[in-house]
Amino acid sequence: MSMATAKEPTNSRGLIQRLNGPLGYAAVGLDSYMRIKEGESVPVAVGKALFTNALWAMVPGGMVGAVGLSLGFTAAQAVPMIANWIDQKRAALNQQRSQFGGNFQSTQAQQMMMNHGINQIVSARSQLAASMANHARNAQRVY
Repeated sequence: MSMATAKEPTNSRGLIQRLNGPLGYAAVGLDSYMRIKEGESVPVAVGKALFTNALWAMVPGGMVGAVGLSLGFTAAQAVPMIANWIDQKRAALNQQRSQFGGNFQSTQAQQMMMNHGINQIVSARSQLAASMANHARNAQRVY
C-alpha cells in the first residue's frame, strides 16, 4: 500500500500557492510593524495584523490575489484623477491654441472681405508708385 504525497501543481496555481506563504508572513510582519510604530502594543498589533491579513487571504488567489485586487482598486480610484488631469491639459492646450488663432474658421463673407482688403492694398501700392513716378517726372522738369 503506497501513500500519496501532496504535490504542488507545476502551473500558475502552484506558483501562487508557493508565494502565498512568504507573502502572507511578510504582510503580517509589515502590518504589525506599522501598527507598533503608531503606538499599539505588540500583542494587539500582531492580533489586528493577523485578522486583517486573514481576511485578505480569503480573496481568491490568496495574498497574491489580494495584492492584485488592491492594485486594481487603486487603479480604479486613479482613473478619475487621470481623466481630470487629461481634461486640464486639453483645456490649457485649447486656450493656447485660441490665443494664436487656432480656432479660426473661414466663411465666404470673411474670404470676400479679405480679398477686398488685399485688392485695396495692391491698389494703394500702385497709386503710390504712380504718384511717386509723377513727382519724379515733374521734379525733373523743375530742377
